[in-house]
Amino acid sequence: MQIKHSNQDDYVTSLDQQTFDNALKSGELWIVKFFNPGCGHCRAFAPTYLEFGQQMAHDQFLNVGEISCTEYNDVCASQGVFGVPTVRLYYKGKQQTFSGSRTVDALKQFVEEYIRIWHISVDYEDQEIEYSESEEQDYSESEDTEAVVSLNMQSFVYALYSGELWIVKFFKPGCGYCKAFAPTYLEFGQQMKKHQYLNVGELSCSNYSSICASQGVFGVPTVKLYYNDDEAEFYGERTVKGLKKFVKKYIKIWQINIEDYEDEDEKDNKQIYKIVFIISAGIIV
Repeated sequence: MQIKHSNQDDYVTSLDQQTFDNALKSGELWIVKFFNPGCGHCRAFAPTYLEFGQQMAHDQFLNVGEISCTEYNDVCASQGVFGVPTVRLYYKGKQQTFSGSRTVDALKQFVEEYIRIWHISVDYEDQEIEYSESEEQDYSESEDTEAVVSLNMQSFVYALYSGELWIVKFFKPGCGYCKAFAPTYLEFGQQMKKHQYLNVGELSCSNYSSICASQGVFGVPTVKLYYNDDEAEFYGERTVKGLKKFVKKYIKIWQINIEDYEDEDEKDNKQIYKIVFIISAGIIV
């Protein structure tokens, strides 16, 4: 699709009537800002939307655009846009209007939420999950960030579409039950580090409330297991053993083929049988 970019930057695509129609027919995910050049609220929002476009530029799954309702009033009228600025997300005939606070984080959360709701398959191949030190400090309850990965909006979406097995704890920093559970979850993460088949993560619902809402998480702490399109919520005892049993149960239910997986109960039973055999046979080791 031939498009021209905004004069202010190459990160926000400036749309006209033809390119807007092409965008809607493209089958791609588009976020579009409708604005009027003379609108004060539009001018105030412009730097935020530009920064959002800059931050999302490396993600090939999202196109960031804008269209002037002064120049293309018919387009805005056809979309039911009579107040500006208005931001709307489009994907294959679906659309959703943004109603959150006009911040970069809120825009990101809005996009992530509807990627999930609309079941959009996002290709994250060859992209790495990056965590800044500030994100780890702000959003993590766990000191060992190798054992428990601190997730943000972008990396949570990466996790869901990675094709890998993820267990995620949803929490709030001020929650007493969350604080009490944190050492147990950390110990679980540390014990599972040796197993390559499981990723252990956590996400703050204080910072990413829309993600938690999209996952049906309204009470914390909540732990969920994800694998491809499957998910399961943990309702067992908040112990390391309880978490291990939960993971083991769904590895079997979902028939996940894991090379280095070993049933720990079977392993323990083999060890007990070996000890009993040695004692009964009178073998001294």
